[in-house]
Amino acid sequence: MRLLSFSLLLMVSLALLQSGCSRDVEGASELQAQAEGAERPAGVEMAKPSIEKQAQAPALPESLSSWSGYMATLTDADQAFLSKMAMKYQGSLEYGSPVERARLARLGYPMPEALIAENKLTDDQLLTKARAGNLASKAVYAERIAQRIEVLELASGEKGLRSLALLDSAQQHELQNDANMAFAISAEALKLNPSPFTAYLYGRVSAVTAGSDIPTMSSIALARDLGDERATARLSTSDSDSQVSASAVLNNYESMRKLAGFK
Repeated sequence: MRLLSFSLLLMVSLALLQSGCSRDVEGASELQAQAEGAERPAGVEMAKPSIEKQAQAPALPESLSSWSGYMATLTDADQAFLSKMAMKYQGSLEYGSPVERARLARLGYPMPEALIAENKLTDDQLLTKARAGNLASKAVYAERIAQRIEVLELASGEKGLRSLALLDSAQQHELQNDANMAFAISAEALKLNPSPFTAYLYGRVSAVTAGSDIPTMSSIALARDLGDERATARLSTSDSDSQVSASAVLNNYESMRKLAGFK
């Protein structure tokens, strides 16, 4: 199968979509199918990019005026958690000014202090809030599960859920259930509240459970479609040495677009 670089994959995807190309997506999971069957609440609209030349920034404490300023106030453990999350969300959580922060909020991003507050909760507490619709709770719960799987990947040398073989049967069952829940709530978030953030959330969980870079690339392209103006640059500056199947990325991208409500 022909392999293309990350930046070229985006151009291929756009060209095919604009020409009216459509194809069946193979291998869609039962959880995603259930999420696609959920109804989008009335009045929910997809985030759109701002075209304002200048925005009125709200008054903020100095510690919240920039990502780096807030990170400097955190403990080492909180910094490590949030830094890893920001990296896996392609740097989209970061902002350099109150104006940029306000724009992220308009696009549906939880603010970093909300993510850190949620990270103080137990898994069960997070799930309770996630089921009630709290987006920050959904993201933090999913990130915890993703990071646990990545620890196993390093220890086992296996990718994705195959790394669970390192655990005993009871532990495997527990983490498998946690991973299924993380996937379900991330799919629901993208279905019901499509935004750049929920695109990255769904891509993050899909990538770590599958042990593949394909959902990551698809989520960046979808985040662009949903209003992340920095996403195109992220695609063009992706590691040129990374190679993935063009048709697999396109199929996954189209599947994500469908889940997010695109026709």
